[in-house]
Amino acid sequence: MTPQEKDQYVKRMFNELIECKESFKKPENLRLIEKAFKFAEHAHSGQVRKGGDKLPYIVHPLSVAKIIAKEMGFGVTMVQAALLHDTVEDCEDVTVDTLTQHFGPVVSFLVENVTKITYKTDNQLPEQVETFKQLLTAMLHDRRVAYLKIADRVDNLRTMWDMQENMKIIKSAESLDLYAPLSHLLGLFDIKCEIENLSFEYREPDEFNKIKEQVDFYLKNKSEKIESDKFQLLKASGFSNGRIHVETVQKSYYKIWRMVSKRNLKLEHIHNLFSYRIVIDEEFGVNPKKQCFNTYVDITDKLHLGPKSMKDWITQPKSNGFSSIVLDVYLNGEWGEIQIMTDKMHQIAKSGFADNYNNDHQRNTDVWVRETIEELLNSQLSDSEIMDLLRPNEREINIFTPKGQIVRMPKGATVLDFAFKIHTELGIHFKAAEINGRLVPADFRLREADSVLIIKDDNVTPQPDWTKSLFMKKNINKLQRHLAMRRAELIKTGHEMFDNLHSGMPEKDLKPVLEQLDCETDDELFYKLGFGILSAEAVSKALRNRRGFWVGLLGGGTKAHEPLIKFDENKIEFNPRAVFRITGPSDKIVFSQCCRPVQGDTAMVYMVSENEFHVHKRNCEQAMKLNTMYKPRTAPVVWEEVFTGEFGTILEIEGHDRRNLVLDIVKVISSEMNLNMIHLDISASQQLFTGKIHLNVRNRKNLENLISRMKKIRDIRSVMRH
Repeated sequence: MTPQEKDQYVKRMFNELIECKESFKKPENLRLIEKAFKFAEHAHSGQVRKGGDKLPYIVHPLSVAKIIAKEMGFGVTMVQAALLHDTVEDCEDVTVDTLTQHFGPVVSFLVENVTKITYKTDNQLPEQVETFKQLLTAMLHDRRVAYLKIADRVDNLRTMWDMQENMKIIKSAESLDLYAPLSHLLGLFDIKCEIENLSFEYREPDEFNKIKEQVDFYLKNKSEKIESDKFQLLKASGFSNGRIHVETVQKSYYKIWRMVSKRNLKLEHIHNLFSYRIVIDEEFGVNPKKQCFNTYVDITDKLHLGPKSMKDWITQPKSNGFSSIVLDVYLNGEWGEIQIMTDKMHQIAKSGFADNYNNDHQRNTDVWVRETIEELLNSQLSDSEIMDLLRPNEREINIFTPKGQIVRMPKGATVLDFAFKIHTELGIHFKAAEINGRLVPADFRLREADSVLIIKDDNVTPQPDWTKSLFMKKNINKLQRHLAMRRAELIKTGHEMFDNLHSGMPEKDLKPVLEQLDCETDDELFYKLGFGILSAEAVSKALRNRRGFWVGLLGGGTKAHEPLIKFDENKIEFNPRAVFRITGPSDKIVFSQCCRPVQGDTAMVYMVSENEFHVHKRNCEQAMKLNTMYKPRTAPVVWEEVFTGEFGTILEIEGHDRRNLVLDIVKVISSEMNLNMIHLDISASQQLFTGKIHLNVRNRKNLENLISRMKKIRDIRSVMRH
C-alpha cells in the first residue's frame, strides 16, 4: 500500500467507528471521539503495526475501539479509552497525568490499568501473573478495564498471523488460559468462542483444520434435518404471530475438539454440539419470564420432553447474566437441546452486559473478583496456584442452604467444596453432609438445586487424602495450607519425641531407620511420630534394629516407570524468539511424562536451566501454563532428525472381552509393528474390558500406524493416546 492508500484506510476505519452507533454522530460525542483519535494518531506517529502491510499503528487502537463499540456495545468514554489504550505504554512523551489533563480521570484510569507491566516486582512473580493481579484490582474499581483488555487481545489474535511462531503460541496460551474464561465470566459468548478458535488455530493448526473440516462436513450433511427441526420448533411454539424465530448456536471448534479428543467421543454422540435457540420478541407490558414459560408449555405440549432435562436459568440467571429455559426435546428421531429466551436475553447471551455494566447480574463478577483477591493476599500461593485462581469457572449450578439461600458453585463441586465455600472452618471441621435429607460422603458431586446441610465437629481434623474429595482449586489450596501449618507443628513435636527416644544416634545415620519405617525423609518420620501414625515403640524398635539399612543399600534397581526420559548429551542452543531445533539426542533434553511427546508432535520447550530443557506437547495443560507464566523461557519445537532412540507412550483401549484378545494385541504390537511393550494392564467386567498399554514408539507416524492397526482388531471399540 502507498502512503496515500494507508491514510485513506485509516480515515475509512475512523468513519466505520463513527457508524457503529447513531449516538456517536451527535456533535458533542463526535468531538470527544475525534479528540481522542487525533491525540492517539499524533502520539503513535511514525509507529507501524507488525506484519507484512506495515500499516500505521493507529489501525490497532481503531480496531479495538470498533470492538468496544460494535461488538460490546459501549459508549464514548470506552471508545476514547480504546483509542488511547497504548499511548502510555508505547509513547515516551505520554503519561497518565497527560491523559488525566486532556481526557479526565476515568479515561486515564482505564488506560493506566490496561497498560502491561514492564518492570520487575519485589516478589519476582512472572509478568503475566502480576499483570492479571493488577487487572483484578482495577476491576474492583471499574470492571470496564477487563473489557478493554479483552478487546485488545481479540484484535491481536485477529492480526498476528505474521508474528514469530513462539509469540503466537505464547499469546494463544494466555488467551485460552485466561482471556476465554474471563470473557465467559463477563457473558461475552461470541468473543469467547472467537478467542478459543483463533488460539486453537495458532497452537494446533493441523488439529484445528481437522476438527473444523469434520464439524463443517457433519453439519452440512445435517443441514436439511436442522432446517426441518427449526420449522418443527416454530410450528410447536406458535410462530404464526411472527414474534418468534429460531437460531442455531454452535460450540467453538476448540470445545468440540476437547470433547472429541479428551472424552473419545464421536461428533454424532455430542448431544449439544449445537443448540436450537428460540428467540421471542419482548412485548411491552408483558413479563418476559411469562412469555418464555408460555412458549415452554406450547413446545412440551407438542414435543416429547427429555427426562430431567429442564433447567430454569430465568428465575435465577447464571453469574454472567445468561437467562434461558434449557431443555431437551425429541426432534425428527433425535434428541436436541433447546434454549428459550427473549430477544433481550438473546443479546445478553451473545454479548453480555457490556452496554449496561451496572446490571445486577454483572455484579456477580465483583463477587468473584473480591474472593479471588482475598486468596491472592495469601503469600504462600505458588505461581501455578495463582494462575489457577485467575481462571473463572465456566459452568455453574445453584445450590441451596437449609435456609433457602442460593450459593453458586462450579459444576463438578463436591459437598466438601460447599463447606469450604460457606466458611473455611466449616470445611476444616467437616464431619458429614445431608443432601435433600440424605447422608452423603464428602466427595459427593453436587447437582442443580440440591439442598445441603453441613454437619460440623470441632474434634475432626482434616487428613491429606481430603484433597481427593475437593474439586475447586482454591479449596484445595486452603486445605493444603492448613495441612502444611499443622504438619510443621507435628514435625516439631515428632522431632522432640524422637530426640527423647534415640540413644545418642547421629541423625545422619537415620537411613536404616527410615527404610524400616517406610519413610522417605527425616521430616516424614517426625511427622508420623508426632501425628501418632508411628508409635514410640515402633520407632524405638527400628533404632535398635538396623537390618533394614542393608536391605535398602543392596536392593533397588531402576523403577518401573521413570518420571522422565533423557537422551545423551549434545550442545543445546536456546533463543525464546526463535524455534527450538532438536537435531539429535541430548542428555539435556527431557520429554515430560505429563503428556509424553514423541517425535513429530506439535510441541514446545521450557528451559528449566542452561542444562535442562523440558519438551511438552502444545495441547498439554502444563505447556499452556508455562507459555502463559514463563514466556521468555519457552519456544516452539522443530524436529530435525529421525531419532535412533524411542519414546515412551501410553495407549488406552476398551471394547468387548473375549478369549485370545490379549494375544491379538501383543501380536500387533510385537510381531507386526516390532515395538517394545513395557506393561499391559487389562481389566474386564460383564463382557467389557478397559486397559492401558505402556510401550515405546519411534515417532508420531509410527504411533498413528499402530493405533490404526489396533482399531482393526476384532472387538476393540476404542484406542486412544493417553
